[in-house]
Amino acid sequence: MIVRRPDDYLVGLYRFRSGDELAWIDWFAGICIDAAAIVADLIERIEGLIQRWEASLSVRSDATARRRRC
Repeated sequence: MIVRRPDDYLVGLYRFRSGDELAWIDWFAGICIDAAAIVADLIERIEGLIQRWEASLSVRSDATARRRRC
């Protein structure tokens, strides 16, 4: 997320160095919240993909492929 907003990062870093730590902390917290939302969405999509994949399997119910869990 920070890579997508390098100018914001540099402005925040300048503010931090100038004594305005709260503005930088607020910005960084927002970045963390955005990143967490992206990860949560990715996990949900991956879980859906795994469920669809497992539903499409035509293996015995006692097969290793059915028992595999991370």
